[in-house]
Amino acid sequence: MSRKRYLKKQPLVEARSAFLAAADRRTEVESIAVEEALGRITAAAIFARKSVPHYHGAAMDGIALRAEDTFGASEGHPVTFERGTPETVERPFTYVDTGNALPPWANAVVMIERVFAGAAPAGGVTASADAVRVDDGCCDDEAPHDHATANDAVRVDDGCCDDGEATSTRPTITPETADADAKIVHLLSSSAHWHHVRLVGEDVVAMEPLLARGHRIRPYDIGALLAAGIDRIEVRAKPVVAILATGDELIEPGAEARPGNVIEFNSRMIAAFVEEWGGRPL
Repeated sequence: MSRKRYLKKQPLVEARSAFLAAADRRTEVESIAVEEALGRITAAAIFARKSVPHYHGAAMDGIALRAEDTFGASEGHPVTFERGTPETVERPFTYVDTGNALPPWANAVVMIERVFAGAAPAGGVTASADAVRVDDGCCDDEAPHDHATANDAVRVDDGCCDDGEATSTRPTITPETADADAKIVHLLSSSAHWHHVRLVGEDVVAMEPLLARGHRIRPYDIGALLAAGIDRIEVRAKPVVAILATGDELIEPGAEARPGNVIEFNSRMIAAFVEEWGGRPL
């Protein structure tokens, strides 16, 4: 029997071109659930069916209100709000947690740490008894230290001139933080429109393109598709790749290997590559 010699090899580029030329250029299109689409190839561009988020939602735990009602609020001029709606109270608010939908009349959220309860001072928040005015002269070397007759007097030994002691004209604020049971609350600062609010379409806008045709689905693509209201998509069917292992010396894995036998492993390895690349080995 003559011996066969394989001396001429076809370059990889030519071999790949010949293989692809013999294969179908496009596979069939099939519709599958998004949860099963990992690694699949989109057959057409995909557009969002709904906005994400699809409602104006709170981005903080706190109270929802109308931002314009807070204008002018300061530590010296607290603004009071009452739990309710614009139809029932003058300055309404409602409690919200992160992710809650805002009522239709609200356009801002104030974080709960900035909301205070208790009685609001009639003339604003007052200074504490030991507050010191910066211009009282207590730290002036040439100024007399006998303040005994002054109404705004401070003691020489009160520490107001220590380098490590901060002096300020700002009043000391000691209101109690509001809880979910408070019906009346106060704000000491104003808020801007849509502050701490996740607006409709902040992440995705309805009808916005999400994925292009020919895109390989990744794990976070699955999340984006589901969030945008898409539960099924059209993908290309997996190409079927037939694998033929030839040779009289080949035996199946697990069979008894005698001299001259070779365990056939190449087809299994190639099949694994085909599956990894998105095909279906046969």
